[in-house]
Amino acid sequence: MPDQPTDPPAADPETDDLFTGRVPILEALKQLRLRLLDLTRRNRLLNFKHSPGKCIQFVEAQPDPVFHRLMEGTDRKIVLLPIPEPPRASWEIVAGRQTKPDAKDYARALGIDPSFELPVANVPANGANTLQTLYYPEDLERYCRKLQREMKSALEETGAHMLFLVFGFLEFPEKAPSDRTMMAPLISVPVIIEKGNLDRETRRYRYHLSYTDEEVAENLSLKEKLRQEHGFELPDFNDNETT
Repeated sequence: MPDQPTDPPAADPETDDLFTGRVPILEALKQLRLRLLDLTRRNRLLNFKHSPGKCIQFVEAQPDPVFHRLMEGTDRKIVLLPIPEPPRASWEIVAGRQTKPDAKDYARALGIDPSFELPVANVPANGANTLQTLYYPEDLERYCRKLQREMKSALEETGAHMLFLVFGFLEFPEKAPSDRTMMAPLISVPVIIEKGNLDRETRRYRYHLSYTDEEVAENLSLKEKLRQEHGFELPDFNDNETT
């Protein structure tokens, strides 16, 4: 049976340096924050699942131009693009009914690479002001409405923005060595999703992302897990210098 996660032993306030005043207050707070991190599979920052309807993945994106447009551009909106509606001639017969081809398959036919792996080619023709999804217009509009609704609900209930545009995921073994892997976000930029103009061709609304001006977050849980369990120091993130 797999090892069961155990909670770390409680610190003794009389002997722990963090509680005796021997550690500067800022350093003590930093160390206490690290102790509160959940480094098990329960933590979604270490074991993220891409669930349809709860997140939208993008393809053919270049992180640097998109990041700098969000953070520094005069028009900091990033428009979410659907897969164009396929013509009737390309529809398929499924169970006796005409059905649109799978969006990924049709994207491939249009020359759009449906892989979620980080591309190494140049910035696509759309530039940094758009992000390409693998949904048809109707589905993309539905998912965007859901995300917008949940974003507003979380903001009303907690007062905090809960929607992020993630730049990169790291897949790594849970333990070394192990065949079980986890997927962790690297850099999370807080954003809002808003409804834009109506697309006259598809008769669906376009949605776009905008930066909230709140702090860009690196994944401290991932950083600490890699340090403690894999002996690897994840480089510090600096949004003014890091690509």
